[in-house]
Amino acid sequence: MLPRLRSVATGDDLAHFVGHLSAAATLAVSAVLVTGVFNADRGLGGSLVPLTHSDWGLILSAKLGLVGVAIILGGINRLVYLPRIRRGASHNSAASFLTILRAEAVVMIGILSAAAVLAHAVPGAHLGT
Repeated sequence: MLPRLRSVATGDDLAHFVGHLSAAATLAVSAVLVTGVFNADRGLGGSLVPLTHSDWGLILSAKLGLVGVAIILGGINRLVYLPRIRRGASHNSAASFLTILRAEAVVMIGILSAAAVLAHAVPGAHLGT
């Protein structure tokens, strides 16, 4: 959608769309973080020991690392390229925004894959019982 929008939209339309996309992504990340903390606490049984002593914990750690990468990429887009697009900076800013957005999508595939594995694995807190 963005490449096509970038090629036919005015700067204001692009800035408006990208601003809404960023706001929606921020809201979604906030909701995912809240539910993720709850589920991780439940799966860890209130202890961090299963993070390093179970396959479930290692997969969760990898997922958390990927979430961190996604947040950093999203932050770069929101804090660096979104303001440039709003100021009407060159198409290079929009192209950079799109490149980072694509990288985020690849990272999200990893996050979703890890979540699928976690959903079918025995939580680390329950391995000793």
